[in-house]
Amino acid sequence: MVIRPGDRVALRREPENEYDSNAIAVQLEGLTLGYVNKGLARRLAKWLDAGEEYRAFALRLDPLSILIAKPEDLEPLGL
Repeated sequence: MVIRPGDRVALRREPENEYDSNAIAVQLEGLTLGYVNKGLARRLAKWLDAGEEYRAFALRLDPLSILIAKPEDLEPLGL
């Protein structure tokens, strides 16, 4: 598996994570690449749990950096 900047990645909630009940894994093809930082995860977890949709894209790989946005905010960009 090769990941490139611009690839869409999945955000997966891990409410049973033993270290952080707000944990959000960043995954590609089922492989966990890393986690959303704790401060952002605290807010984003509430929105995801409420059913809000977000999309995520890899921006940089080392260290992992992602763009997270609502679909309607990405539509003008064709994403």
